[in-house]
Order: sequence, then structure tokens, then C-alpha cells
Amino acid sequence: MKVAVIGTGRVGGVIAPNIGQAGHDVVFGVRDPADPKYAAAGQGVPLTAMAYAGAWADVIILAINWDAVDGALAALGPIAGKILIDPINPYDFMNNLAPLIAPDQSAAQLLQGKTDAVVVKALNQVGSGVMADAPQRRIKPLQFVAADDAAAKAKVIGLLTDIGFDARDAGGLDYARELEGMARLWIAQAFGHGLAPDIGWSLTGPDA
Repeated sequence: MKVAVIGTGRVGGVIAPNIGQAGHDVVFGVRDPADPKYAAAGQGVPLTAMAYAGAWADVIILAINWDAVDGALAALGPIAGKILIDPINPYDFMNNLAPLIAPDQSAAQLLQGKTDAVVVKALNQVGSGVMADAPQRRIKPLQFVAADDAAAKAKVIGLLTDIGFDARDAGGLDYARELEGMARLWIAQAFGHGLAPDIGWSLTGPDA
């Protein structure tokens, strides 16, 4: 699978190397690969222009902030039919996690209205500390995946399984709102109530 990670920040910077180590082809997509600010971002993952990344990839992970979405989509160019993973949590991190969109909407559904790619909600429910070492954990962190396209969702579940998650089907894209709320709760616990930022969700049963 060819995967382009758009953004080299906390999420993109840890997800891309894990994808490569799992045996997939992966690149970063950035505005200007020659910009010195990206010099330490590669970690062995090639830096490419966003338009190249968009044309090359089968799967695109939009690891950016909500306010950067329109610019990123424009820079990516035509991506019709490609899988676009949305890890975005549309909250104001400087204002007590105030929502940036209406309460009856999700970033994923709004994003789907902006693109003819197939949007899949995933990789948003825990922080980068969990994502970084998920492949090494004995108990795999839970990661729900929501999408309206069953084939795209199955591919993303497979990719997330490859990089160490207990990936589960969350239903259609209308469930993205719940997944974003799940993330808001995790963020509030991690940064306001003492939850260690490398703690993730998991499922348990009577024998666990």
C-alpha cells in the first residue's frame, strides 16, 4: 500500500515511520520539501511536495489542524477515489477544547463535503505517545474506524492493524462525531486530569 502522510507534526511524525516499518511504502507530503524546517522530520521517510504525494498515494493521512484543511486539499490536487484518513479533532486547544464546528457535525463529514476522495475517520482517538509505540505494546490500543465505504474502511482497518492497533469497525461516517467526542474526552483527561499521555483505550472481557 502506498501511503502519503500530510504533515510532519506530532501525529504524522510518529505514524509515518511505523507505516514504513510495517512494510508499506510511505512518504511525507509537505508544502516545500527543501524548507529547512523539515530537515529533522523525515526519520527515513522521504519528503515530497504535496501534489506529488497526492498523485502517488493510494491512502492519504491528513495529519494537520482543522484550519489548514482547505489549503491542504488545494495543494494535493486531484485525489478522486483515493482513501483520505481524517485524524482531525476540531477543537480549540487554547480555549478549553471549545468545538470549532457545530455540535451536530463532524470534521470528517464536513471534509467529505470538500473532496471527492473517500473519507475515513481514524487515528484521532488517542495522542501521539500511544501511536508511537503501538507496534511494541502487548495490549494493543483500541482504534475505531468510521466510513461509509466498506472497502475503504476494511483497508484502513488492515493498515491500522499492521501498525499495532486493535482496529475496530465503528460504522458509517456519521459515527465520526462520536469518535471526535471520544478524542475530546481523552485529551481532557490527558491534559487536565492527570491521565498519562501514553495511555490508550482498550477493550476488556471477563477473562482479561
